[in-house]
Amino acid sequence: SNELLIGANFASAASGYDDSTANLYLAISLSKQYYGEYQSRVVGMIGQAKASSIFSNALYIISVGTSDLIQNYYISPILQATYPNIHQYFNTLLRNYEQFIENLHSMGARRIGVASLAPLGCLPGAITIFGFGNNNYCVDRLNYDAMYFNTRLNSTSQILRNRLSNLNLLVLDIYQPLYNLIVNNPIQNGFYETRKGCCGLGTVETALLCNSLAIGTCSNASDHIFWDAFHPSDAANNLLSSYMTTAENTYVKTQKIVPAVFVFGDSVVDVGNNNNLPTLIKSNFPPYGRDFTNHKSTGRFSNGKLAIDYLIDALFFESYPQAYLSTHGSSNELLIGANFAASGYDDSTANLYFSISLSKQLQYFGEYQSRIVGMVGQANASSIFSGGLYIVSAGTSDLIQNYYISPILQVTYPNIHNYFNTLLTNYEQFIENLHSMGARKIGVASLGPLGCLPGAITLFGFGNNNQCVDRLNYDAIYFNTRLNSTSQMLRNRLPDLNLLVLDIYQPLYNLINNPIENRFYETRKGCCGLGMVETALLCNSLSIGTCSNASDHIFWDAFHPSQAANHLLSTYMIGAGYSLVY
Repeated sequence: SNELLIGANFASAASGYDDSTANLYLAISLSKQYYGEYQSRVVGMIGQAKASSIFSNALYIISVGTSDLIQNYYISPILQATYPNIHQYFNTLLRNYEQFIENLHSMGARRIGVASLAPLGCLPGAITIFGFGNNNYCVDRLNYDAMYFNTRLNSTSQILRNRLSNLNLLVLDIYQPLYNLIVNNPIQNGFYETRKGCCGLGTVETALLCNSLAIGTCSNASDHIFWDAFHPSDAANNLLSSYMTTAENTYVKTQKIVPAVFVFGDSVVDVGNNNNLPTLIKSNFPPYGRDFTNHKSTGRFSNGKLAIDYLIDALFFESYPQAYLSTHGSSNELLIGANFAASGYDDSTANLYFSISLSKQLQYFGEYQSRIVGMVGQANASSIFSGGLYIVSAGTSDLIQNYYISPILQVTYPNIHNYFNTLLTNYEQFIENLHSMGARKIGVASLGPLGCLPGAITLFGFGNNNQCVDRLNYDAIYFNTRLNSTSQMLRNRLPDLNLLVLDIYQPLYNLINNPIENRFYETRKGCCGLGMVETALLCNSLSIGTCSNASDHIFWDAFHPSQAANHLLSTYMIGAGYSLVY
């Protein structure tokens, strides 16, 4: 039929990235969806040359993934036993996505739009089935899963764009437009029902349950965001399509989600402040930064990007907030925020290494605020300060580079829990001061599994057979518990403060214990040098044994993650970061 010359729709209800989803419902799996057969028919109709022109110039749209979760993973004891952590299941889905795009590309596709997951926790059926005791509100857990998946979908798509240079691949954000319709602006868009579908009672009805005998079907579906318990109404689809059609054939420049990002803490998030200090704890020389933009050593303690860089990418910034000590005058770069990180919660840690204490970082932030007020005026500046996202990542250097090696501190605090009291008192005061200066959205990173850092195993793991040092991990877990309780007290005391602890411990611990699933092959050593103690000046261009492929390693040097690990860790931060700003 000549109708085939304008394209075809191969989609099948209840199908997904996972073939088992389609098999479960006797639908057409993504791998089965007949495109190769279609191509043969078109070639037979008009010849290879004209057919190839159609295939290469056509627009390809993919929208899949919801069924894999709502109709499969979330209700399947077998899948949940196979993938105890849903992120592992996402690895499978994204590998299938990656293979599907590569196959489409090999068959001539050059312009592909792939839809993100929607806010799954806001689907009426999902609230009914998974929202026990949730007072009919969106199910946060499902929404966080969707945000995490979308972040991974974006990063996988970027990898595909890098690998296939003539591929125009765009992720179409469905999550935020639909979330805005449901939660933020239903009435402004003419909707008066967000919790129920129009068909039947609108709480579980879909497919066969949505039929002409269904009791309660509404008379005006245009009032409803959802037609049935899982699918949008025509009116909602009309609005959602407007977001998709703006994509056209090029990438969309998306507006920043927050006006600015401010970063405080130690070397885990330092992007170059230590370059400007008389400290030996530096990383502004090769091989640091060898996989960063232009292979430049910026002062980041990694071979490339830090987790904070990926978070800022996900917030749609076109450039990164600069290290504050590297900024000068009234540069417009300051309007997107600044990075003040250099040291830990304990001022003595900074003093020991001639770095910037957290209290000094706060002073610099006050100086920064004065500069911004001078540039844009008090009203605009206040909007930047209150609307900005603040990230704090500190504590590792206080323990690894100070307490654990300091006889003086260990005499002063014979029980490390007493030292934690000091660190957490400083943390509490720091957050209160930030709040008094306008901060309202703050994410604070937990400690990672300190006992699994290669350098920590070398220094503190005597007779431990190269395994993680349990004592240090227990310290980190205890500190994180106290960090959470202190943060809760701050939230209670400062009700307009949105303060969230970002769990870094479990994701990094999982990476270390399940490396192959995430394509890592070295967990015990860093890439730089022999990977046992090398960091800062000991990790240099003369270091013997530096690996050729840092993406195989979880750690770049003996204490800091590689760019590949930072990328994965950032996805946990991004999901939490979105919950802070939306």
